Amino acid sequence: MSFKKLLFFSQESNSRKSSCLALILSGFALFLCACATNPATGGRDFVTMSEDGEIAQGRKFHPQVMQQYKEYESPVLQALVKDIGTRLAESSERSHLIFRFTLLDSDQVNAFALPGGYIYITRGLLAYLNSEAELAGVLGHEIGHVTARHSVRQQSGSTLAGLAGFAVAMKTGSRAASDLANLLGTALISGYGRKMELEADSLGARYLAKNNYTPQALIDVISVLKDQELYDKERAKLEDREPRAYHGVFASHPRNDIRLREAIEAANVINPSAPKVNQSERELFIQKLDQLVFDKPAREGVTRGNSFYHEELDFTFDFPQNWRVENQANYIDLYAPANAALMRVGMEDLNKKISPREFLLERVNVKKMSDDEAITIDGMAAHTALGRGSTPYGTRTIRYTAVFHGEKAYIFQATAKDKNAHTAFDSDFLNTVKSFTRLSPEDKVKAQPQRIQLHRVQAGETIESLSASSPIPVYAAQQTRLLNALYPDKQPQVGQLIKLVR
Repeated sequence: MSFKKLLFFSQESNSRKSSCLALILSGFALFLCACATNPATGGRDFVTMSEDGEIAQGRKFHPQVMQQYKEYESPVLQALVKDIGTRLAESSERSHLIFRFTLLDSDQVNAFALPGGYIYITRGLLAYLNSEAELAGVLGHEIGHVTARHSVRQQSGSTLAGLAGFAVAMKTGSRAASDLANLLGTALISGYGRKMELEADSLGARYLAKNNYTPQALIDVISVLKDQELYDKERAKLEDREPRAYHGVFASHPRNDIRLREAIEAANVINPSAPKVNQSERELFIQKLDQLVFDKPAREGVTRGNSFYHEELDFTFDFPQNWRVENQANYIDLYAPANAALMRVGMEDLNKKISPREFLLERVNVKKMSDDEAITIDGMAAHTALGRGSTPYGTRTIRYTAVFHGEKAYIFQATAKDKNAHTAFDSDFLNTVKSFTRLSPEDKVKAQPQRIQLHRVQAGETIESLSASSPIPVYAAQQTRLLNALYPDKQPQVGQLIKLVR
């Protein structure tokens, strides 16, 4: 290629860059003028999306949400959520939209909304609510996010930031700036800022008052979630881990926010006679939660005491007393007290007719096996060995075991936090592996998920005595208090109807 031709190509490229940059910069004027009247607040908002575009996004992402979470199989509770939500939405500023309300089959404590009127609440959050007004408070808050077009406003801001980043990337040639612009530009669903959360509070309180619910229910819901946050911080100290950041509904709300209380007082003016929740109304509501699934769906496996059961995959195993279970999407983590040891259980398809030892070498990539042994567990071929590898604690000795069950290989990997403590835990690791077995008819009964069961408190009963037989493996008393708005140390009254886990 001649120098002249190369120079001409370079000039053409720069010309194109200049033209694109000019087009982008001229687009700023259009974006800065892309203001619309907010249907809920009456203010002027910067938006780059039409209402039809907003609805189309909700329609696009709804199937993805349902694929991940599934709908909770209870026509009665689905109807309850839909009925309350629809009544609230009918009194909103965007009543021309068809809102859709779904109770998700998830033990996560959360609620969220997609653009265009798709509202979700998990059964995990529903379990901790104690009145219809609280449920209305959650749904009203999420409706407020939709009516105020928060996701659209947030995405419009991200689009502008992404456009600016793209312009900078073209000018500087920075790939990192371009990648960041793409990330910002495609961020559809993320946390809302404090201003938008308060706006959703104010709107939700308004919808509650219009439907004869006390706006105070919003504060009651926040108290429920703040107690959850406090509980996890206390657990984190005992378990030697970081608290889990909560990013869901009401995440940024202080318990006694002055601006929130002002919004609730303003809503009270709409309907000063909205009744406060009494004990009778509370009982009518929680009676609808009787037999609500409390833990993971059965398809994900359940914990009973110090045993784990998975009906669909036909296996169970025992683990040491006082260890905690964290059931993730693709594996199960078992932690010793104070995180002193960790055992991870995963599963992979078998694709070749190889031995369990060969599987550890080829698929798990175990190097330099020692103390390895072919074993049989409940008639299933298995192999166990020691090796070295990377763990959350750093490079450690790991007890590896592969168990062949049907066309699946179950992989156990276990290690100790203290690099010198592996021997102290190795018998626990091996006992857990050797307890792996197929489900008996009795096991299949135990493999059903924990459910909420209502109980009328008798004289002499306490949270501690009522929790003693709970299937919740750890911190059963604290969890029972959280379910009944009694956290951290309250006791129920004689005759009170409360939620237990059975």
